Amino acid sequence: MSTEETKAAAPSYPPSVGTPCWISIPATDVPRAKNFFESALNWQFKPAGAEYPASELAMIHFTDPSVPFLGGGIVKVAADCHIAGVGSCLNYYQVSDVDEYLEKVKQAGGRVAKEKEPQGDIGFIAQFFDTEGNVHGIFAPVA
Repeated sequence: MSTEETKAAAPSYPPSVGTPCWISIPATDVPRAKNFFESALNWQFKPAGAEYPASELAMIHFTDPSVPFLGGGIVKVAADCHIAGVGSCLNYYQVSDVDEYLEKVKQAGGRVAKEKEPQGDIGFIAQFFDTEGNVHGIFAPVA
């Protein structure tokens, strides 16, 4: 493959609106869940940063170069708040502006599940219910 073909095939950043950009897996025991995914799917993990102890968040390190913008983590949830089973994982989709897309969600018949909030200094997130009651997330990076 030539250099021009490689550049043409490389994903661009930011990804287009609606591209999955974050996988959030709830767990009552983050180290146990991390060990499971390391063993079952050969997942790799990276440090989450000082503000997130390993018992609270395990950051997934996706190694596929075709999806450099995909991130994710195993996130600590309280046992009394965790509903295991179908519908328990939460995926986030890339958008350009959280407020704009929450409005689009409402116009399309969805509802806001969690209002916009900062995600550290990298961007903003929010969550919404689709028309079937499933929860999804959206993420907009800081411009």
